[in-house]
Amino acid sequence: MALEKLEGAIRFTAAQTVSVVEAAGPSATVTVAAASTTYYWTSNIALLSEIVNALNDDATLGGTYTLTLDDDSDAATGKAVITATGVGATVAVTWNTTALRDALGWTGNLSGATSYTAPQHARYLWLPNCGRSSPLAPNPTAQTRDMGVEESDYTITVAPTGASKRLGYNRRLVENLSWSWLKAPKVWIEHEAVTNESLQRFYRDAIAVGRAFRYHPDRSVDSLAFEWGARSGEFKPTPVVPTWVGSASGWAFSVGVVGQPGSAAGLVPVVGPLSSTLAAATLTASGTVASAEVLGVLSATLGDCTSVGTGFLLPAIACWLKSDVGITLVGTKVSQWDDQSGNNAHVTQGTDANRPEKIDAVIDGYPAVRFLSGGTPRLLNWTTGPTGSQYTAVLVWKQVAKTGAYQLGVYANNLNCYLGYTDNQPTVEASTALHWGTESTAGNVYAAMWSCDKGIPRMYIVVNAGSELDAEAGAFNPTATSLGYSATNFALESDIAEVRIYLSRLTSAQWTNLYADLKSRYASLP
Repeated sequence: MALEKLEGAIRFTAAQTVSVVEAAGPSATVTVAAASTTYYWTSNIALLSEIVNALNDDATLGGTYTLTLDDDSDAATGKAVITATGVGATVAVTWNTTALRDALGWTGNLSGATSYTAPQHARYLWLPNCGRSSPLAPNPTAQTRDMGVEESDYTITVAPTGASKRLGYNRRLVENLSWSWLKAPKVWIEHEAVTNESLQRFYRDAIAVGRAFRYHPDRSVDSLAFEWGARSGEFKPTPVVPTWVGSASGWAFSVGVVGQPGSAAGLVPVVGPLSSTLAAATLTASGTVASAEVLGVLSATLGDCTSVGTGFLLPAIACWLKSDVGITLVGTKVSQWDDQSGNNAHVTQGTDANRPEKIDAVIDGYPAVRFLSGGTPRLLNWTTGPTGSQYTAVLVWKQVAKTGAYQLGVYANNLNCYLGYTDNQPTVEASTALHWGTESTAGNVYAAMWSCDKGIPRMYIVVNAGSELDAEAGAFNPTATSLGYSATNFALESDIAEVRIYLSRLTSAQWTNLYADLKSRYASLP
Protein backbone atom coordinates (compact mmCIF):
# COMPACT_ATOMS: atom_id res chain seq x y z
CA MET A 1 0.00 0.00 0.00
CA ALA A 2 1.52 3.27 -1.14
CA LEU A 3 1.57 6.52 0.80
CA GLU A 4 -1.34 8.95 0.61
CA LYS A 5 -1.92 11.94 -1.67
CA LEU A 6 -4.10 15.05 -1.69
CA GLU A 7 -5.77 16.39 -4.84
CA GLY A 8 -7.19 19.91 -4.90
CA ALA A 9 -10.21 20.99 -6.91
CA ILE A 10 -9.16 22.69 -10.16
CA ARG A 11 -11.35 25.34 -11.79
CA PHE A 12 -10.58 27.66 -14.70
CA THR A 13 -12.24 31.03 -15.19
CA ALA A 14 -11.83 30.65 -18.98
CA ALA A 15 -11.80 27.65 -21.30
CA GLN A 16 -8.29 26.22 -21.73
CA THR A 17 -7.08 25.71 -25.31
CA VAL A 18 -3.88 24.39 -26.87
CA SER A 19 -2.60 24.70 -30.43
CA VAL A 20 -1.03 21.47 -31.70
CA VAL A 21 1.16 21.13 -34.81
CA GLU A 22 2.12 17.60 -35.90
CA ALA A 23 5.22 17.18 -38.09
CA ALA A 24 3.23 14.80 -40.31
CA GLY A 25 1.01 17.71 -41.35
CA PRO A 26 -2.16 18.18 -39.29
CA SER A 27 -2.59 21.10 -36.87
CA ALA A 28 -5.51 22.25 -34.73
CA THR A 29 -6.52 24.43 -31.82
CA VAL A 30 -8.34 22.26 -29.27
CA THR A 31 -10.36 23.17 -26.20
CA VAL A 32 -9.11 20.72 -23.58
CA ALA A 33 -10.83 21.99 -20.41
CA ALA A 34 -14.04 23.94 -19.86
CA ALA A 35 -14.52 27.11 -17.85
CA SER A 36 -16.20 26.98 -14.43
CA THR A 37 -16.04 23.18 -14.20
CA THR A 38 -14.57 21.44 -11.16
CA TYR A 39 -11.85 18.92 -12.06
CA TYR A 40 -9.39 16.72 -10.19
CA TRP A 41 -6.23 15.34 -11.69
CA THR A 42 -6.90 11.61 -11.63
CA SER A 43 -10.02 10.67 -9.61
CA ASN A 44 -13.51 11.02 -11.07
CA ILE A 45 -14.02 14.22 -13.10
CA ALA A 46 -10.37 13.64 -14.08
CA LEU A 47 -8.70 16.55 -15.85
CA LEU A 48 -5.97 14.33 -17.36
CA SER A 49 -8.61 12.23 -19.11
CA GLU A 50 -10.48 15.33 -20.24
CA ILE A 51 -7.36 16.70 -21.94
CA VAL A 52 -6.39 13.42 -23.63
CA ASN A 53 -9.92 12.72 -24.84
CA ALA A 54 -10.16 16.19 -26.38
CA LEU A 55 -6.89 15.70 -28.28
CA ASN A 56 -7.66 12.17 -29.43
CA ASP A 57 -11.22 13.05 -30.44
CA ASP A 58 -10.22 16.03 -32.56
CA ALA A 59 -11.16 15.33 -36.18
CA THR A 60 -8.12 17.15 -37.63
CA LEU A 61 -5.23 15.74 -35.58
CA GLY A 62 -3.85 12.40 -36.72
CA GLY A 63 -1.80 11.31 -33.71
CA THR A 64 -2.58 9.39 -30.54
CA TYR A 65 -1.93 11.21 -27.28
CA THR A 66 -1.33 10.16 -23.69
CA LEU A 67 -0.98 12.37 -20.62
CA THR A 68 0.12 10.81 -17.35
CA LEU A 69 1.02 12.08 -13.91
CA ASP A 70 3.72 10.38 -11.84
CA ASP A 71 1.81 10.28 -8.55
CA ASP A 72 1.13 6.64 -7.71
CA SER A 73 4.25 5.40 -5.88
CA ASP A 74 6.20 6.36 -2.77
CA ALA A 75 8.98 7.69 -5.03
CA ALA A 76 6.60 9.61 -7.32
CA THR A 77 7.88 12.92 -8.71
CA GLY A 78 4.49 14.56 -9.24
CA LYS A 79 5.48 15.45 -12.81
CA ALA A 80 3.24 15.24 -15.87
CA VAL A 81 4.32 13.53 -19.11
CA ILE A 82 2.66 14.07 -22.50
CA THR A 83 3.49 11.70 -25.37
CA ALA A 84 2.29 11.52 -28.97
CA THR A 85 2.58 8.73 -31.52
CA GLY A 86 1.69 8.79 -35.20
CA VAL A 87 2.57 12.47 -35.53
CA GLY A 88 5.82 12.23 -37.47
CA ALA A 89 9.20 13.30 -36.08
CA THR A 90 7.88 15.94 -33.66
CA VAL A 91 4.76 17.53 -32.24
CA ALA A 92 4.56 21.12 -30.98
CA VAL A 93 2.16 22.28 -28.28
CA THR A 94 1.39 25.96 -27.66
CA TRP A 95 -0.50 26.85 -24.49
CA ASN A 96 -2.98 29.56 -25.46
CA THR A 97 -3.72 30.22 -21.80
CA THR A 98 -1.20 29.82 -19.01
CA ALA A 99 -3.47 28.52 -16.23
CA LEU A 100 -3.46 24.92 -17.49
CA ARG A 101 0.24 25.06 -18.38
CA ASP A 102 1.17 26.27 -14.89
CA ALA A 103 -1.10 23.72 -13.20
CA LEU A 104 0.56 20.86 -15.10
CA GLY A 105 4.04 22.11 -14.19
CA TRP A 106 5.31 23.38 -17.55
CA THR A 107 6.88 26.81 -17.92
CA GLY A 108 6.74 27.27 -21.70
CA ASN A 109 5.55 25.88 -25.01
CA LEU A 110 6.67 22.44 -26.18
CA SER A 111 8.53 21.66 -29.41
CA GLY A 112 11.22 19.45 -30.94
CA ALA A 113 10.15 16.02 -29.62
CA THR A 114 7.20 13.65 -29.29
CA SER A 115 7.37 13.21 -25.53
CA TYR A 116 7.72 15.90 -22.88
CA THR A 117 8.16 15.72 -19.11
CA ALA A 118 7.16 18.75 -17.08
CA PRO A 119 10.09 20.37 -15.24
CA GLN A 120 7.93 21.11 -12.20
CA HIS A 121 5.64 19.21 -9.86
CA ALA A 122 1.95 19.57 -10.81
CA ARG A 123 0.01 22.04 -8.72
CA TYR A 124 -3.18 21.07 -6.82
CA LEU A 125 -1.36 17.88 -5.83
CA TRP A 126 0.57 17.00 -2.69
CA LEU A 127 2.57 13.81 -2.16
CA PRO A 128 3.77 13.55 1.47
CA ASN A 129 7.00 11.75 2.24
CA CYS A 130 5.49 9.91 5.24
CA GLY A 131 2.19 8.31 6.19
CA ARG A 132 -0.55 9.95 8.21
CA SER A 133 0.04 9.89 11.94
CA SER A 134 -3.63 9.01 12.60
CA PRO A 135 -4.18 5.92 10.42
CA LEU A 136 -7.43 4.53 9.06
CA ALA A 137 -9.39 2.00 11.05
CA PRO A 138 -8.31 -1.66 10.80
CA ASN A 139 -9.78 -3.91 8.11
CA PRO A 140 -11.18 -1.18 5.85
CA THR A 141 -13.34 -2.31 2.96
CA ALA A 142 -13.31 -1.01 -0.59
CA GLN A 143 -16.49 0.98 -0.04
CA THR A 144 -16.38 2.24 3.53
CA ARG A 145 -13.46 3.27 5.69
CA ASP A 146 -13.99 4.34 9.26
CA MET A 147 -12.78 7.89 9.04
CA GLY A 148 -13.95 10.94 10.94
CA VAL A 149 -16.46 11.53 13.72
CA GLU A 150 -20.06 12.40 12.95
CA GLU A 151 -21.56 15.68 14.17
CA SER A 152 -25.24 16.60 14.03
CA ASP A 153 -27.08 19.79 14.86
CA TYR A 154 -30.42 21.48 14.37
CA THR A 155 -30.97 25.17 13.67
CA ILE A 156 -34.26 27.04 13.47
CA THR A 157 -33.97 30.25 11.50
CA VAL A 158 -36.54 33.01 12.07
CA ALA A 159 -37.27 34.13 8.53
CA PRO A 160 -37.84 37.76 7.47
CA THR A 161 -41.36 38.86 6.63
CA GLY A 162 -42.65 37.27 3.45
CA ALA A 163 -40.21 34.32 3.43
CA SER A 164 -40.72 30.74 4.58
CA LYS A 165 -39.62 29.63 8.01
CA ARG A 166 -36.72 27.24 7.94
CA LEU A 167 -35.60 24.26 9.95
CA GLY A 168 -31.91 23.62 9.52
CA TYR A 169 -30.40 20.17 9.93
CA ASN A 170 -26.81 19.23 9.36
CA ARG A 171 -25.04 15.92 9.56
CA ARG A 172 -21.33 15.91 8.84
CA LEU A 173 -18.12 14.08 9.50
CA VAL A 174 -15.10 15.86 10.93
CA GLU A 175 -11.49 14.70 11.03
CA ASN A 176 -7.93 15.89 11.54
CA LEU A 177 -5.50 15.07 8.75
CA SER A 178 -2.12 14.92 10.44
CA TRP A 179 1.45 14.08 9.46
CA SER A 180 4.19 13.93 12.05
CA TRP A 181 7.53 13.81 10.19
CA LEU A 182 7.41 15.72 6.94
CA LYS A 183 10.67 16.76 5.32
CA ALA A 184 11.29 20.45 4.75
CA PRO A 185 11.04 20.26 0.90
CA LYS A 186 7.58 18.73 1.30
CA VAL A 187 6.47 21.54 3.62
CA TRP A 188 7.95 24.93 2.65
CA ILE A 189 7.99 26.63 -0.75
CA GLU A 190 11.42 28.14 -0.16
CA HIS A 191 12.95 24.71 0.49
CA GLU A 192 11.35 22.81 -2.40
CA ALA A 193 13.68 20.43 -4.23
CA VAL A 194 11.12 20.33 -7.06
CA THR A 195 9.01 23.43 -7.71
CA ASN A 196 5.42 23.09 -6.43
CA GLU A 197 6.04 19.94 -4.35
CA SER A 198 5.43 21.60 -0.97
CA LEU A 199 2.38 21.49 1.25
CA GLN A 200 2.58 25.29 1.50
CA ARG A 201 1.98 25.57 -2.26
CA PHE A 202 -0.93 23.08 -2.09
CA TYR A 203 -2.36 24.96 0.89
CA ARG A 204 -2.28 28.26 -1.01
CA ASP A 205 -3.77 26.74 -4.18
CA ALA A 206 -6.54 24.73 -2.54
CA ILE A 207 -7.11 24.82 1.20
CA ALA A 208 -6.59 28.53 1.97
CA VAL A 209 -8.95 29.67 -0.79
CA GLY A 210 -11.77 27.36 0.24
CA ARG A 211 -11.51 24.73 -2.49
CA ALA A 212 -12.57 21.16 -1.99
CA PHE A 213 -9.80 18.59 -1.87
CA ARG A 214 -9.63 14.82 -1.93
CA TYR A 215 -7.70 12.55 0.38
CA HIS A 216 -6.49 9.28 -1.18
CA PRO A 217 -5.51 6.78 1.56
CA ASP A 218 -3.50 4.93 -1.11
CA ARG A 219 -2.04 7.15 -3.82
CA SER A 220 -1.88 4.21 -6.23
CA VAL A 221 -5.70 3.81 -6.15
CA ASP A 222 -7.34 6.75 -7.92
CA SER A 223 -10.83 5.27 -7.62
CA LEU A 224 -11.01 5.63 -3.83
CA ALA A 225 -10.89 9.14 -2.39
CA PHE A 226 -12.72 11.16 0.27
CA GLU A 227 -13.76 14.77 -0.25
CA TRP A 228 -13.01 17.26 2.50
CA GLY A 229 -13.02 20.98 3.10
CA ALA A 230 -10.94 22.81 5.72
CA ARG A 231 -12.90 23.78 8.84
CA SER A 232 -10.69 26.72 9.74
CA GLY A 233 -7.14 27.60 10.69
CA GLU A 234 -3.89 28.85 9.28
CA PHE A 235 -0.93 27.09 7.70
CA LYS A 236 1.15 26.45 10.83
CA PRO A 237 3.54 23.48 10.63
CA THR A 238 5.54 22.91 13.81
CA PRO A 239 9.09 21.54 14.03
CA VAL A 240 9.37 18.01 15.42
CA VAL A 241 12.68 19.03 16.96
CA PRO A 242 13.11 22.82 17.21
CA THR A 243 16.49 22.81 15.47
CA TRP A 244 17.01 23.46 11.78
CA VAL A 245 18.97 20.64 10.15
CA GLY A 246 18.36 21.50 6.51
CA SER A 247 16.19 19.41 4.21
CA ALA A 248 16.16 16.56 6.74
CA SER A 249 14.30 18.67 9.30
CA GLY A 250 11.10 17.11 10.54
CA TRP A 251 7.81 19.00 10.55
CA ALA A 252 4.38 18.13 11.93
CA PHE A 253 1.19 19.43 10.36
CA SER A 254 -2.50 19.00 11.12
CA VAL A 255 -5.59 20.48 9.50
CA GLY A 256 -9.16 20.07 10.72
CA VAL A 257 -11.55 19.10 7.93
CA VAL A 258 -15.25 18.48 7.40
CA GLY A 259 -16.58 15.96 4.91
CA GLN A 260 -19.60 15.10 2.82
CA PRO A 261 -22.80 14.31 4.70
CA GLY A 262 -22.77 10.58 5.33
CA SER A 263 -23.84 7.83 7.65
CA ALA A 264 -22.47 6.87 11.03
CA ALA A 265 -20.51 4.09 9.34
CA GLY A 266 -18.02 6.56 7.92
CA LEU A 267 -17.36 9.05 5.18
CA VAL A 268 -18.84 7.94 1.88
CA PRO A 269 -16.16 7.54 -0.80
CA VAL A 270 -16.36 9.50 -4.03
CA VAL A 271 -18.40 7.07 -6.07
CA GLY A 272 -21.33 9.25 -7.17
CA PRO A 273 -24.25 11.17 -5.61
CA LEU A 274 -24.78 10.52 -1.94
CA SER A 275 -28.25 9.65 -0.67
CA SER A 276 -29.74 7.99 2.38
CA THR A 277 -33.33 7.29 3.37
CA LEU A 278 -34.49 7.82 6.93
CA ALA A 279 -38.08 6.63 7.38
CA ALA A 280 -40.17 8.73 4.95
CA ALA A 281 -37.50 11.39 4.44
CA THR A 282 -34.92 11.07 1.68
CA LEU A 283 -31.78 13.11 2.27
CA THR A 284 -29.55 13.85 -0.71
CA ALA A 285 -26.27 15.63 -1.26
CA SER A 286 -26.64 18.72 -3.37
CA GLY A 287 -25.03 22.13 -3.79
CA THR A 288 -21.59 23.09 -4.99
CA VAL A 289 -18.68 20.71 -4.50
CA ALA A 290 -16.31 23.68 -4.34
CA SER A 291 -17.95 25.00 -1.18
CA ALA A 292 -15.40 26.40 1.21
CA GLU A 293 -15.91 24.33 4.32
CA VAL A 294 -18.29 21.50 3.48
CA LEU A 295 -18.73 19.63 0.24
CA GLY A 296 -22.39 19.39 -0.61
CA VAL A 297 -25.47 20.42 1.34
CA LEU A 298 -27.70 17.91 3.08
CA SER A 299 -31.28 18.87 2.21
CA ALA A 300 -34.76 17.41 2.25
CA THR A 301 -38.29 18.74 1.90
CA LEU A 302 -40.82 17.47 4.44
CA GLY A 303 -44.25 18.92 3.89
CA ASP A 304 -43.84 22.70 4.10
CA CYS A 305 -40.47 22.55 5.87
CA THR A 306 -37.19 22.54 4.00
CA SER A 307 -34.29 21.00 5.89
CA VAL A 308 -30.89 22.39 4.97
CA GLY A 309 -27.32 22.06 6.16
CA THR A 310 -26.04 24.84 8.41
CA GLY A 311 -23.07 25.41 10.68
CA PHE A 312 -19.73 25.39 8.87
CA LEU A 313 -21.29 25.77 5.42
CA LEU A 314 -19.59 28.54 3.44
CA PRO A 315 -19.96 29.02 -0.30
CA ALA A 316 -17.03 29.16 -2.68
CA ILE A 317 -15.36 32.54 -2.37
CA ALA A 318 -15.45 34.80 -5.46
CA CYS A 319 -12.75 37.30 -4.41
CA TRP A 320 -10.33 37.33 -1.47
CA LEU A 321 -7.94 40.21 -0.83
CA LYS A 322 -5.46 39.83 2.05
CA SER A 323 -3.06 42.58 3.03
CA ASP A 324 -0.13 40.21 3.68
CA VAL A 325 -0.01 38.68 0.20
CA GLY A 326 -0.39 39.62 -3.47
CA ILE A 327 0.30 43.37 -3.32
CA THR A 328 2.24 45.15 -6.08
CA LEU A 329 3.84 48.44 -5.03
CA VAL A 330 5.05 51.53 -6.83
CA GLY A 331 7.17 52.99 -4.06
CA THR A 332 4.90 52.60 -1.02
CA LYS A 333 1.71 52.88 -3.08
CA VAL A 334 -0.46 49.95 -4.18
CA SER A 335 -0.90 49.59 -7.94
CA GLN A 336 -2.44 46.10 -7.78
CA TRP A 337 -3.92 43.86 -5.08
CA ASP A 338 -4.22 40.26 -6.22
CA ASP A 339 -7.25 38.10 -5.59
CA GLN A 340 -6.33 34.96 -3.60
CA SER A 341 -9.49 33.01 -4.52
CA GLY A 342 -8.08 31.73 -7.80
CA ASN A 343 -10.68 33.70 -9.79
CA ASN A 344 -8.28 36.48 -10.85
CA ALA A 345 -10.59 39.20 -9.52
CA HIS A 346 -7.66 41.54 -8.92
CA VAL A 347 -8.08 45.26 -8.16
CA THR A 348 -5.80 47.86 -9.73
CA GLN A 349 -5.11 51.59 -9.90
CA GLY A 350 -3.14 53.15 -12.76
CA THR A 351 -3.22 56.75 -11.50
CA ASP A 352 -0.53 57.37 -8.90
CA ALA A 353 -2.44 60.11 -7.06
CA ASN A 354 -5.37 57.75 -6.46
CA ARG A 355 -3.33 54.83 -5.17
CA PRO A 356 -3.62 53.81 -1.50
CA GLU A 357 -0.51 52.97 0.52
CA LYS A 358 0.65 49.74 2.11
CA ILE A 359 1.50 50.21 5.78
CA ASP A 360 3.29 47.44 7.70
CA ALA A 361 2.24 45.97 11.07
CA VAL A 362 -0.95 47.99 11.49
CA ILE A 363 -3.51 45.43 12.64
CA ASP A 364 -2.27 42.78 15.08
CA GLY A 365 1.06 42.54 13.27
CA TYR A 366 -0.49 42.36 9.81
CA PRO A 367 0.00 45.08 7.19
CA ALA A 368 -2.91 47.11 5.87
CA VAL A 369 -3.79 49.01 2.72
CA ARG A 370 -4.34 52.60 3.84
CA PHE A 371 -7.01 54.62 2.05
CA LEU A 372 -6.29 58.06 3.49
CA SER A 373 -7.39 60.64 0.93
CA GLY A 374 -5.88 63.95 2.04
CA GLY A 375 -8.40 65.51 -0.31
CA THR A 376 -7.71 63.08 -3.20
CA PRO A 377 -9.80 59.89 -3.15
CA ARG A 378 -7.83 56.64 -3.03
CA LEU A 379 -9.42 53.62 -4.70
CA LEU A 380 -8.69 50.31 -6.45
CA ASN A 381 -10.85 49.12 -9.33
CA TRP A 382 -12.09 45.74 -10.50
CA THR A 383 -11.89 45.24 -14.28
CA THR A 384 -14.69 42.67 -14.07
CA GLY A 385 -15.90 42.41 -10.50
CA PRO A 386 -17.92 39.57 -8.97
CA THR A 387 -21.65 39.90 -9.65
CA GLY A 388 -24.78 37.98 -8.73
CA SER A 389 -28.35 38.14 -7.47
CA GLN A 390 -27.10 36.89 -4.11
CA TYR A 391 -24.06 38.70 -2.78
CA THR A 392 -21.99 39.13 0.36
CA ALA A 393 -19.07 41.48 1.00
CA VAL A 394 -16.92 41.14 4.13
CA LEU A 395 -14.35 43.72 5.23
CA VAL A 396 -11.87 43.87 8.09
CA TRP A 397 -10.61 47.40 8.76
CA LYS A 398 -9.11 49.78 11.28
CA GLN A 399 -10.77 53.16 11.52
CA VAL A 400 -8.13 55.82 10.82
CA ALA A 401 -10.02 59.08 11.31
CA LYS A 402 -13.61 60.14 11.93
CA THR A 403 -14.12 62.59 9.09
CA GLY A 404 -17.90 62.92 9.28
CA ALA A 405 -18.06 62.23 5.52
CA TYR A 406 -19.35 59.21 3.66
CA GLN A 407 -16.85 56.37 3.62
CA LEU A 408 -17.69 54.07 0.72
CA GLY A 409 -15.80 50.80 1.21
CA VAL A 410 -16.98 48.49 -1.60
CA TYR A 411 -18.90 50.20 -4.37
CA ALA A 412 -20.95 47.33 -5.79
CA ASN A 413 -23.33 49.17 -8.12
CA ASN A 414 -26.62 48.50 -6.30
CA LEU A 415 -25.20 47.26 -2.99
CA ASN A 416 -22.89 49.85 -1.46
CA CYS A 417 -20.90 48.99 1.66
CA TYR A 418 -20.21 52.10 3.73
CA LEU A 419 -17.77 52.07 6.65
CA GLY A 420 -19.31 55.41 7.63
CA TYR A 421 -22.37 57.28 6.40
CA THR A 422 -22.48 60.97 7.45
CA ASP A 423 -22.46 59.92 11.11
CA ASN A 424 -19.62 57.34 10.92
CA GLN A 425 -22.02 54.41 11.27
CA PRO A 426 -21.36 51.38 9.01
CA THR A 427 -24.26 51.34 6.55
CA VAL A 428 -25.70 49.18 3.77
CA GLU A 429 -27.29 51.21 0.99
CA ALA A 430 -29.04 50.70 -2.33
CA SER A 431 -32.40 52.43 -2.88
CA THR A 432 -32.52 52.98 0.90
CA ALA A 433 -29.85 53.17 3.59
CA LEU A 434 -29.76 51.08 6.76
CA HIS A 435 -27.41 52.38 9.47
CA TRP A 436 -25.77 50.05 11.96
CA GLY A 437 -26.72 52.22 14.93
CA THR A 438 -23.29 52.67 16.52
CA GLU A 439 -20.54 54.95 15.29
CA SER A 440 -17.09 53.55 14.63
CA THR A 441 -14.19 54.85 16.71
CA ALA A 442 -10.79 55.93 15.36
CA GLY A 443 -8.12 53.34 16.23
CA ASN A 444 -10.54 50.41 16.62
CA VAL A 445 -10.62 47.29 14.44
CA TYR A 446 -13.91 46.13 12.90
CA ALA A 447 -15.26 43.31 10.76
CA ALA A 448 -18.59 43.62 8.98
CA MET A 449 -20.74 41.78 6.47
CA TRP A 450 -22.98 43.45 3.88
CA SER A 451 -25.28 41.13 1.92
CA CYS A 452 -28.36 40.96 -0.27
CA ASP A 453 -30.75 38.47 -1.83
CA LYS A 454 -32.66 39.77 -4.85
CA GLY A 455 -35.13 36.87 -4.68
CA ILE A 456 -36.61 37.94 -1.31
CA PRO A 457 -35.65 40.94 -1.80
CA ARG A 458 -33.59 42.03 1.19
CA MET A 459 -30.35 43.76 2.18
CA TYR A 460 -28.55 43.01 5.44
CA ILE A 461 -25.70 44.32 7.57
CA VAL A 462 -23.94 42.94 10.63
CA VAL A 463 -20.88 44.38 12.42
CA ASN A 464 -18.56 42.30 14.61
CA ALA A 465 -20.49 39.82 16.78
CA GLY A 466 -23.76 41.78 16.65
CA SER A 467 -27.14 40.65 15.36
CA GLU A 468 -27.92 40.99 11.67
CA LEU A 469 -30.13 43.95 10.63
CA ASP A 470 -32.64 43.61 7.77
CA ALA A 471 -33.04 46.63 5.47
CA GLU A 472 -36.23 45.23 3.83
CA ALA A 473 -35.10 46.27 0.35
CA GLY A 474 -32.57 45.18 -2.22
CA ALA A 475 -33.99 43.88 -5.52
CA PHE A 476 -30.68 44.28 -7.33
CA ASN A 477 -27.80 42.36 -8.88
CA PRO A 478 -24.68 43.90 -7.27
CA THR A 479 -21.43 44.10 -9.24
CA ALA A 480 -18.19 44.88 -7.40
CA THR A 481 -16.77 47.97 -9.14
CA SER A 482 -14.26 49.57 -6.78
CA LEU A 483 -12.71 49.38 -3.34
CA GLY A 484 -13.06 52.98 -2.28
CA TYR A 485 -14.78 55.60 -4.45
CA SER A 486 -13.74 58.42 -6.77
CA ALA A 487 -15.87 61.27 -5.37
CA THR A 488 -14.19 63.35 -2.66
CA ASN A 489 -17.19 63.36 -0.29
CA PHE A 490 -17.32 59.55 -0.48
CA ALA A 491 -13.57 59.00 0.05
CA LEU A 492 -12.52 55.97 2.06
CA GLU A 493 -10.54 56.89 5.21
CA SER A 494 -9.51 53.55 6.72
CA ASP A 495 -6.86 50.82 6.87
CA ILE A 496 -8.13 47.69 5.08
CA ALA A 497 -6.74 44.29 6.14
CA GLU A 498 -9.01 41.88 4.30
CA VAL A 499 -11.86 41.81 1.76
CA ARG A 500 -13.99 38.76 0.92
CA ILE A 501 -16.80 38.56 -1.63
CA TYR A 502 -19.20 35.63 -1.97
CA LEU A 503 -21.87 35.19 -4.64
CA SER A 504 -24.26 33.86 -2.02
CA ARG A 505 -25.87 35.51 0.98
CA LEU A 506 -24.13 34.31 4.12
CA THR A 507 -26.56 33.47 6.88
CA SER A 508 -26.23 34.69 10.45
CA ALA A 509 -24.90 31.28 11.51
CA GLN A 510 -22.29 31.34 8.76
CA TRP A 511 -21.23 34.85 9.78
CA THR A 512 -20.85 33.72 13.39
CA ASN A 513 -18.39 31.01 12.31
CA LEU A 514 -16.57 33.26 9.86
CA TYR A 515 -16.27 36.07 12.42
CA ALA A 516 -14.79 33.62 14.94
CA ASP A 517 -12.22 32.61 12.32
CA LEU A 518 -11.40 36.27 11.57
CA LYS A 519 -11.05 37.00 15.27
CA SER A 520 -8.53 34.17 15.60
CA ARG A 521 -6.42 36.05 13.02
CA TYR A 522 -7.12 39.64 14.13
CA ALA A 523 -7.11 39.56 17.93
CA SER A 524 -8.11 43.23 18.22
CA LEU A 525 -11.61 42.45 16.96
CA PRO A 526 -14.04 42.73 19.88
